[in-house]
Amino acid sequence: MTVQYRWNQDVEAVEIEGEWIILHANHHTITKINGTGGVIWSLLERGNDVDTIIQALTEEFDVDAVHAASDVETFLGELRKVDVVVATE
Repeated sequence: MTVQYRWNQDVEAVEIEGEWIILHANHHTITKINGTGGVIWSLLERGNDVDTIIQALTEEFDVDAVHAASDVETFLGELRKVDVVVATE
């Protein structure tokens, strides 16, 4: 079974000119993402699991699945560190 992630309920996010600005209300932090990270963030918003996100990246960016999987896991790991996403397994 693949891990499912979702936005932390304490974050608000807005897309401005191709970049995402994420405010964590409880931590009083701002996280800014762009490019591929913005695509991943948007796919999370729609409830996609990690495997679906990896597949979408391979199609959109012409990257192999191994590279996409590594990038997705690294990105989501960083977002977990700053508590803007949580794993829902």
